[in-house]
Amino acid sequence: DGHATQSSVEVATTAGSVVLDTPGAATLVGEGTGSLTQPRVLPDDVTETLFGDAIDAEPQRPDRFILYFEEGLDELTQASTDEMPNLLQAINRRDGPRVDIVGHADRVGPEPFNAILSRRRAELVRRLIVDQLSQPVVTVVSSYGEQDPLVPTADEVAEPRNRRVEVTIR
Repeated sequence: DGHATQSSVEVATTAGSVVLDTPGAATLVGEGTGSLTQPRVLPDDVTETLFGDAIDAEPQRPDRFILYFEEGLDELTQASTDEMPNLLQAINRRDGPRVDIVGHADRVGPEPFNAILSRRRAELVRRLIVDQLSQPVVTVVSSYGEQDPLVPTADEVAEPRNRRVEVTIR
């Protein structure tokens, strides 16, 4: 799913321990003895039988998008405008979605202006989402002005990556 990482689990009893470091690996613990079998990979059908309900109950991972804006404006860049259909599809794939929308600004201009601008950017994205969806959606809008840069800069330095709205879909 694009999120796989290397990991391992140590199963330890008074009789010893075994490290499971292969996806789908398992060991059996002897009843009363605590003895452990050598690790082996379970067939997919056995994994599904034993753990299918737990796997199905795992929440869907959030989808995240970053939309960028023109300098000093609440106008999406062309690349971000082109990304909107993908964002809307991600929302439509979920039942009862919640969308967190967080606006940001770079450090060009007065701080109070950037606080307002970041809020306007977030509200614009919220309107674009709500106006184009065929289902109800819970949206939470917040903004940080120039206070949470993706790329730290000195004051009055234009940084396109800081002129953004972050969208998290749950």
